[in-house]
Parts: sequence; structure tokens; C-alpha cells
Amino acid sequence: MRSRNLFSGILASLVLGTLAANPANGFAADPVVPIPLALPPAPDAAKASGPRIYFPEIEHNFGTVQPGEKVTHSFKVKNQGDSNLEITEVRPSCGCTTAGSWSRLIKPGESGDIPVQLDTSRFKGELTKTISVTSNDPTHKLAVLKLVGSIWVPIALSETHAVFSSNLDLEVPQTKVITIENKSGTPLELSDLNMTSKLFTAKVNTVTAGEKYELEITTVPPLQPGTNRGIVSLKTNNPNMASISLSVFATVLPAVQVIPPKIILPAAKLTTEIKRYVTLVNRRAGDLVVSDLQAKGVSVTATELQQGKRVTIALTFPVGFEVPDTEQPSLIGKTNRPELPEFEVPFTYSGAQ
Repeated sequence: MRSRNLFSGILASLVLGTLAANPANGFAADPVVPIPLALPPAPDAAKASGPRIYFPEIEHNFGTVQPGEKVTHSFKVKNQGDSNLEITEVRPSCGCTTAGSWSRLIKPGESGDIPVQLDTSRFKGELTKTISVTSNDPTHKLAVLKLVGSIWVPIALSETHAVFSSNLDLEVPQTKVITIENKSGTPLELSDLNMTSKLFTAKVNTVTAGEKYELEITTVPPLQPGTNRGIVSLKTNNPNMASISLSVFATVLPAVQVIPPKIILPAAKLTTEIKRYVTLVNRRAGDLVVSDLQAKGVSVTATELQQGKRVTIALTFPVGFEVPDTEQPSLIGKTNRPELPEFEVPFTYSGAQ
């Protein structure tokens, strides 16, 4: 039991991190949950001093349900300590999940329940929802429970969005493939493929006629810095899912980026020397060279952290320096890159508009 729950906890942490890092998991995935996963002690542990929370099950798989079906489950919770366990808050990660009346006070050696209900109306395909539990256990003040499963759909997509990496080569086409799989039992027919943006192309390849297809989406270079968007859609012969629509995103970071875009200083005249840093990042082929750095009244030095790709500029602001109201002091400089021949980083103060 101990090893099983330890494995479940580690798996939960990995899944949360994966969902946060990959927006292509689609609308069924939770946003980032900024809380740690609490791993309770094993059920055979000796009775500990103070309250000790333990969940025999921290992840419940409800299997496959029909769209709109309400999933209910009650998580068991036990107090393995020698004083009263108080569960002060049960917070689901979104409004689709609600908590019922849970056991707020559990005496030593006794158990309680945390009932939850999930409304699946807005979801399709694979689904993960989390519930955070706050208690007075000094070793595990915050635990995370999970509901996982899937919502049945007549036509399943491997991804609900097509998201291209931000490190795109602007001159080389990039392709993503979305699998379309028929779950209805009736042969599937696709038609009227449409892409709203000229920045992408789309085509359908047949894997198994009537059963499985691949939607191939390709970028059309050159893409512009920023987020390039499109929507690809097609029609089906299934009355329960007459059309399929996916959003397509390709976020392109600037060829040369200055980070941060401005430097914030204390509002008052400096009483001690302070340092601030500006970094230039080159994301394209060829080297980056920074030159002609100037900042009035400030010591400026540049260091190449990654040859041709990353330069950090250190600015030392002396005692007595302040940002005047009448002018906008700044760091200015030049690069050898045609995408950013000159740059300027203004100095401002805390509270300035």
C-alpha cells in the first residue's frame, strides 16, 4: 500500500507538470495548479504526534462516461495521528467540480469522507481535475486529490489544439499531425476541409477508410513574430458530431529579444549602489554582437554568456542616482543583427505609470 500511494503521488506530480508545460493537451486539462502534492504516511505507520492525514486513494479513475454525465466520488480520509485532524478547506480546481459536505473534524484513528461531483457537460475526451485539501497536519498542510477519466465522443481527436513550438525556424515548414478516430461504429466520412489562415495548410490522409484518419497541418513560412493563429474545420457524416474544429497556434518569439524591456528603480534617490541586468537573446542563425552601449551616469559592462547567442549587460547605479521627472534616462546600444540594429531600455521607478 505504501509503495502504491508513493507511486501515485509521484505520477500525479509528473502529470501536473506535463499539462502545465504542454498547452496541446487541450481544453480538458486543468491550468497550472500552484500547490505541492502532499504524500500522506502509509497506513501501517506508527501513530504520529499531532494530527496526521492519510488518503488510501489520492487518484480516482472514473473510466469513460457519456457527455453531460455527473461523476460522483467520495475520497476516504483517515487521521493517523494522536490529536484531532481538522480539514479546513476543500478547493476544486475549476467550477465544473464541486465539493460536498466533508468531514471537518476527524478524531485520532477515525476516518471521514470528502465527497466531490464533476459535471462533464463542457468536456470531451481525456479529462483530469484536481481537488486541493487543506488541513492542520503540520507535515502535510496541503494535499491534492485527482479525478481522471474520459468523456465518450463518437469521433476522438488525439489533440484538441494544434500548437507549434515557439522555437520555430521561420523559413522551414513545420508539420503537426492530429489523429481522427471513429468510435461510433458507423463508417466515418470527412468532407469540406477548411483553414481560416493563409499561414497554415491542412490536408486529410486516410489511415483506415471509415475508421481512422490523420489531419496534417503545416506552417507556411515566413511566420511573423508573435502568435500566428488559425482554425481548421471539416464536416462529418455523424449527426452526433457533425463538424470538427481545431484551433492552430504558432507562437514565434522575436529573432533578437531584449529582457527586460525596462528597468525599474526605487522612486527615491539611491542611498546604496545597486545593480540591474539586461539580457539580449539571439534565436536565429548567425552570431549576435552588441556594441556602443551608453547609459548616462551608469557603469555598463557586457558579458557574452553563450557565444553569439546570449549577452548580459550589467548596469551599476551609483549612490545618489535617481530617475528625474523631466526626462527618461535609458540604456541604449546597437547590435549587428538586421532584425534589431538598435535598442533602448528605459529606466523608470516603482509606482510610475
